[in-house]
Amino acid sequence: MDQATEIKEPLYGRDRRQAILVLLAFLIYSLLLASRYAFSASILSIEAYYGVSHAEAGWAFTLFNISYGIVQLVHTFFCKRYSSRYVIAGILLVTGGLQLVQYFRPPFVSLAYLWLVCGLVQSAFWPTFIYMLSQALDERYMKKAVLAFGFSALFGKVLEYGGRALLGNDRFQFLFLGNAVLLASLGFVWLFACNKLTLGKAEPQKEESTNVSAGKKALPLAMIVFLTICSVLVIPANFIREGVSTWMPSILTEQFGQGDRLSLILTMALSVTALLGTYLAVGVNQLIKNYRTLLLLFFACTALFVGGAILAMRGGYTILLVISAGCAICLGSAINTVLITMLPLAMRDEVNSGFLAGLLNSAAYVGVAASTYGMGWIADQAGGWSRVFVVLLVMSLFSLALSAVNLFFGKTQSKTDA
Repeated sequence: MDQATEIKEPLYGRDRRQAILVLLAFLIYSLLLASRYAFSASILSIEAYYGVSHAEAGWAFTLFNISYGIVQLVHTFFCKRYSSRYVIAGILLVTGGLQLVQYFRPPFVSLAYLWLVCGLVQSAFWPTFIYMLSQALDERYMKKAVLAFGFSALFGKVLEYGGRALLGNDRFQFLFLGNAVLLASLGFVWLFACNKLTLGKAEPQKEESTNVSAGKKALPLAMIVFLTICSVLVIPANFIREGVSTWMPSILTEQFGQGDRLSLILTMALSVTALLGTYLAVGVNQLIKNYRTLLLLFFACTALFVGGAILAMRGGYTILLVISAGCAICLGSAINTVLITMLPLAMRDEVNSGFLAGLLNSAAYVGVAASTYGMGWIADQAGGWSRVFVVLLVMSLFSLALSAVNLFFGKTQSKTDA
């Protein structure tokens, strides 16, 4: 964020400014997600047009995830110094230009490198974005922002999967054209609106903690271990969430013989579960304040529903698969919300929120990158999708065990400190 001198403003002025900022932040995040979902929604058409396999198509988007996740680590150290006005506007405009290139359907090799560049461009977004919000929003508006971002995935998927279903196989490139226009327009809006929306600094969460900031007070050992384990847990959570979301059209078409448009509509319906995951995270957190316990509960439920998906695959039960996959995506979204949004914002008085959000989001994209290529590769090698879900079950059980260790260590450390 452009760090302006804190100024006095009427309460209604602060509220209005923050409400508009949350709305615009929602649109920015939604359209950047939509630019990525355009590839997932069109993956069957891309495979048919270029004559490539699941793994080859998945590799093109994997390059985005690799570059996004790795380079984002660098930005976590410098995001505090970035101008959110120019960085976010630049990301929107350049991403729009890259989407426009895809409208012309370039050769597949260049398409893969194009997504690599797109990952490099967008890698600065999340740490800059979260740090800007942590400085500009009061605590009550942070909760609204978290809930609004839950709608971002739904908005983006409805826009892309719905548009893809309407356009059909032969005109999938128009998705990228529409994204280019929307991203460029929003980029100019942000460029001119940013300074007015980020004038005042956020009110501190607690009066006594206003002098606590990153680097001034060392984190306790238990917190360091907790954050380290969180950076590991976010990887399988996103492998499951993103992998199932990306490949569900292929699974429904190839394994269950569903029509292309019906599989897209069902996949789009699963996006609602991602939204529910955000509300699930916020709602359950009102009852369970301990993040360790929260993660243990969510991974236990994930393992249960992945097991249900395996039974559905073996028995040929389409409805059971959709329900199980939807619940797994919902829980993955809940875990993702807890780790890369709620936790960094909640700890803004202890650490640089942009740094923590970028660190966890980089780890998340390790899982995302591995899922797009990895699930496609496993399906190609195994000749189907059943064994893919066995791998997902193993990941869920590993995460459950690690969450239990995390909870045990936290309680042990608390007793030691006491």
